[in-house]
Amino acid sequence: MFMCNALRLMTQSPWLARRQEAEHGLGIEYQVGDAKNLGLGPNYDLVVAAYLLNYASDRAELAAMCRGIASSLKPGGRFVTVNCNPALDFRRAPSYRPYGFETRTTDDYREGAPITWTFHLDDGLFSIENYYLDVALHEAAFRDAGFSTIRWHPPRLSPQGEQEFGAPFWRPFLKHPPATFIECVK
Repeated sequence: MFMCNALRLMTQSPWLARRQEAEHGLGIEYQVGDAKNLGLGPNYDLVVAAYLLNYASDRAELAAMCRGIASSLKPGGRFVTVNCNPALDFRRAPSYRPYGFETRTTDDYREGAPITWTFHLDDGLFSIENYYLDVALHEAAFRDAGFSTIRWHPPRLSPQGEQEFGAPFWRPFLKHPPATFIECVK
C-alpha cells in the first residue's frame, strides 16, 4: 500500500468531500482555495483536481494555477487531473447528448474562447462555462511551473460500461473525447 500526504483541490462541495473522508478515513486533506495562490508550501506528495484548469480563461491564469499547484508539491510529487480536453476542437465535436450533456462554443475558437457545457439531469438542466486553451499552452504552463514529466491519458472504456451499453454506444465519445486525464511530476 502506498501512503502519501495528499491534497485534493475542490471548486465545489467541500462538505461532501469531508463527509466522505469522515466515513471512509482515507487520510486525505481537503482544501478549498484559489489554485493560483494556495500558500500551503511544498508539503504534499500528490495533488488531485477535477475540472479545475479549464476555468483558466487565459494563459496567465493557467500559468498561475500551475505554479500554485506545483508550489504545494514536494520534489517528485505528482499532480493528477481530469480536465476539458484541449486537443479537441469543440466546434466539430459530435453530440454528447447520449452521455447526458452537450457542449457548444463560438465560431471564433481562439485562446480563451468560452466552451459551454449543458448537463441534462432528471430535475432539469444546468450549464457551466469553461475556456479553450490549447495543448501547447498547457504544456508550457506545466513546464514553467516546474513539472518535469507530463503525461496525457485519454478516457478508456471500462468493462462495466461496455457490458451495460455496448462498445458502439461509446465510439463517438472515445473517438472525440471531451475530457482528458493529465499526470505531471515535479
